[in-house]
Amino acid sequence: MPSKIGGPIGRTEVLTRAQHWVERRFTYGTQFGHGGSVTSKEHKPDPGGKQYRTDCSGLVAMSWHLPQSLTTSDMLTWKGAFRLPSRHDLKPGDALLKQGHVELFVRWVDAKRHGKGAFVYSFNTFGETVRNPRARTNHGNLGRNDSDEMALYRPVRYKKISEGLVRSAPQSEGAVLREPSGAIYVVVGGVPFHLTPAEYKDLGSPEFTSVPTGTFRKMPGTPRNGTLIRDKDNGSIFIVAGGAKHHLTQREWRAMGRPAAVNVPDRLVDALDGTPVDNTFLRDRASGAIFHVLGDAKYHLTEDQWGDLGKPAATDVPASFIDSIRRPTPEGPLFLRDADRAARGAIHLVIGGARYHLSKAEYALLGKPAFIPVGAGAFAGLTDVPRETVYLRDLDDRAIFEVKDGRKHHMTPEEWDQRGGDITYTNVPDKFLELIPNR
Repeated sequence: MPSKIGGPIGRTEVLTRAQHWVERRFTYGTQFGHGGSVTSKEHKPDPGGKQYRTDCSGLVAMSWHLPQSLTTSDMLTWKGAFRLPSRHDLKPGDALLKQGHVELFVRWVDAKRHGKGAFVYSFNTFGETVRNPRARTNHGNLGRNDSDEMALYRPVRYKKISEGLVRSAPQSEGAVLREPSGAIYVVVGGVPFHLTPAEYKDLGSPEFTSVPTGTFRKMPGTPRNGTLIRDKDNGSIFIVAGGAKHHLTQREWRAMGRPAAVNVPDRLVDALDGTPVDNTFLRDRASGAIFHVLGDAKYHLTEDQWGDLGKPAATDVPASFIDSIRRPTPEGPLFLRDADRAARGAIHLVIGGARYHLSKAEYALLGKPAFIPVGAGAFAGLTDVPRETVYLRDLDDRAIFEVKDGRKHHMTPEEWDQRGGDITYTNVPDKFLELIPNR
């Protein structure tokens, strides 16, 4: 079943969506540059008709079915993806990111010898079609990077990517596995992480289990909630939830019953975020209070609200983990559906510290993006008008507005050209814009 805008998406669908732009022979659009960024002024549709910018980051945003086209500057700080410890941990549909450019990873040229480079989907040059592994572009280029090119990028994984059916046998925590190629991985939270020869030696050269070629590709991509890891260099212990890590004090670890932790290189620890992905549930071990994480913020769920959400599984963590999430309101854009029966399925767009109740027609006009069911507490502190600086585009006439200090300003084409290289906008209904006073 095809993904929804902003919802979970399988790796096969990610690559299929990228290939759609190849087959349509779309080209990198007219460029403009600002602040070190180069973006396209043009947009093209995905298989469902949603428009994305025809440049490198627009291609990746389209392939991941994101709500909007991001810039590479956005992606470098974006919480929707996390950095992989190594390029050897890349799977199909992950991305290669650096300042000014991003590409979609497809596969290694030689699965046994990653030094031979990788095949990618990418938009590189004005007027050129999408570089891809199957056929050369209209400029005669194939989507392929050599080893030196691969070393220039940060390997990242979209947090909502779905692994689909995991066909390999589950592996025990901390197991060290070796494929016939000689690549050695350690299993952490069910996920295989690549070890360099030096890291393998530093871990004491543990005995490994030989596994068939392709085992790592079939294993999950995000560590299980509640996984404990120990930094081999300094002995620090972390608990993982929602793809994020939190440092445990010795007192907190002892209070948890001194559970076993997997020894890992510090490179793996550094790769994990500090804030859990959207829709993570954390339970305070001491009080039993449950918190729902959304947009780098949290809110407390009452027993009734937790029940309305179907009593989703929550990860037991110390209060310090919950307290470390300090943002007062969710960072958008997010689509949240009020789970209270009295709300009758009301869906709200949350952005810039504001929420807007979408009518059924407006929600459909936005492409029926994926939503997150929430309790009423998720809306606490939100206002009718964005308080943070955001850029909004009117769905009706495509006019773009800068919203700052609670007031909007219609940007002229000249202003957009001057600022556009560093701007990502969100499509909104005109009735939402009408609520925001002019500057």
